Amino acid sequence: MFDGQMIIRNGRPYDPAWDLWRPPRRWPGALLSAMAIVGLVVAVVFHFSGKTHPKKPHAIFVGAGISPTAAPVTPASDIVKFHGKAGVATISFTSKGTLLVWNVACKCRDNYGVIVRNSLGDVVGVPVNATGKSTSASPAIYPAGTYTASVVATGTWHIDLIDPTHAAFLPKTYRYVSKGSSVLGPFHGPVASITFTYIGSVGTVFSAKVVTLNSIPLLPTVYHHSFYYGTQSLSGLADMYFIYVSGPNLWSVATH
Repeated sequence: MFDGQMIIRNGRPYDPAWDLWRPPRRWPGALLSAMAIVGLVVAVVFHFSGKTHPKKPHAIFVGAGISPTAAPVTPASDIVKFHGKAGVATISFTSKGTLLVWNVACKCRDNYGVIVRNSLGDVVGVPVNATGKSTSASPAIYPAGTYTASVVATGTWHIDLIDPTHAAFLPKTYRYVSKGSSVLGPFHGPVASITFTYIGSVGTVFSAKVVTLNSIPLLPTVYHHSFYYGTQSLSGLADMYFIYVSGPNLWSVATH
């Protein structure tokens, strides 16, 4: 029997029917799913990183790699080094008409870019166009001649321009885990079996190209969104080839 009294909670009378409309708590399941995904990523990273070379890999350049990085190019004259601080700088270099590797890094606040021009002042390449702190590598081939490059940076920057002609070959079986863009090699042709793994997020792109001392293909060997795992069997390769890999998230390259 109603005794004339009503308990008020938060300014409103309590109605037991509210409990029927209360949605079930789903956060424990979502949390467990998230923990499972994180555990999978950690397991993959541990799996690949545990199988990288215990010694420094003979890669031309590897970006923010989990393994040690190295650029064992001989003679030392095959590496031209440049560095500077925030502002605009102009550097010059000579091309023999074969492959060059731009190994670049900048502790920038904002933009960082490199614009390459030939002797006529025509723009022939933009090897770097980044924002913030960045480390990357990219291949380029310019006709034989002298070139200048304008470096625009908002922080301390460093460039190694590498001629990989005399770089030591990597072993046939090789594995590397990293992220960003890297140029790995050189490897022996003419055949190759390469396994690529990319753990990406929605909207990201992973690509890989096989380049040589004399050519950089327009189309990539692998181009995929989000997540990718697959093995490419290649033939007809040059005796010396390199793998140019690019992807903002974690990736792995393994040759067999």
